[in-house]
Amino acid sequence: MTAGSAIQTSAMEGALFLPAFRPDFAPQPTEHLPIQHFNGNFEQSIPLHGQHEGSVLIVIGKVSGSDWQTSAAVSKLIHDIWELADDFSGPGALLAQLNNRINTRVGGRLCGETATCLALFLEPDGNCTVASAGRPLPIVNGREVILKTGLPLGLPCASEFPERQLSLREYAVAGNVRIQMPRFANC
Repeated sequence: MTAGSAIQTSAMEGALFLPAFRPDFAPQPTEHLPIQHFNGNFEQSIPLHGQHEGSVLIVIGKVSGSDWQTSAAVSKLIHDIWELADDFSGPGALLAQLNNRINTRVGGRLCGETATCLALFLEPDGNCTVASAGRPLPIVNGREVILKTGLPLGLPCASEFPERQLSLREYAVAGNVRIQMPRFANC
């Protein structure tokens, strides 16, 4: 796998494939065009800069619903994710900031819907920090990551999103890591 294709997303399997950890790790941004997909799913891979140069933020989630309002909510959420990535301070803080933005706007940003969301902060050295807002926990090379999850975004009482730090090197098989993102049965 080349550095240019360091992160590949697979919609069919809901998995991320990461190469062996190398100094030339160069994540590529991804985008999701929700107007073409009214299922509420979104995936974002954002290369970070400044103090996090060379790291990548991956955010995966689903807004409940399946109509044009869901598509609009996904677009607004993606916009907020990219905006907050400019001043990134951790996956748990990102989820708390997203939830705050959703709940402090008139009428809320999700039109009364909620969103599950998983945020992963991947560093080039193989360290990873993960936080979840009601999302099923990731499976790394066949092993479930144990993590206390927060409530879905869009609920006023959802305010804490605990983080878990882990070394992906511990999970690596032949220098590579496969992160599967389970989905709820009706998602």
